[in-house]
Amino acid sequence: MESPFYGYYHFSTDSVNDAWNTGEIEAFLSGKNCFITNGKGEYKHNAHFFSLNLMLVSDFDSWNSDLYDSGKTNYIDIVTSKKIPAFAEQFFRDFGAFLGRNVVEEKDEDL
Repeated sequence: MESPFYGYYHFSTDSVNDAWNTGEIEAFLSGKNCFITNGKGEYKHNAHFFSLNLMLVSDFDSWNSDLYDSGKTNYIDIVTSKKIPAFAEQFFRDFGAFLGRNVVEEKDEDL
């Protein structure tokens, strides 16, 4: 999904059968001291329009943000402004290095 106002990104494991440890991801995010969480896998930046959701999905192409699992995560959805905040580029690099994956920008092929 592409938008003139929002940027959509994600990190995912190689397969829906693989997963990262949710507690380790939450500790990483907590250590950044810039996110507010609802305790159910949703994180919002305290100064910028930037939110992410930790999920355990059974299909990378069909999910909803209520699929939080306190033990395992295999998909992390990120929404931010189309012109991403300056901190986000470094965050994507740091978080990607932590997860061992590169961030993927979601693009609509039809636009």
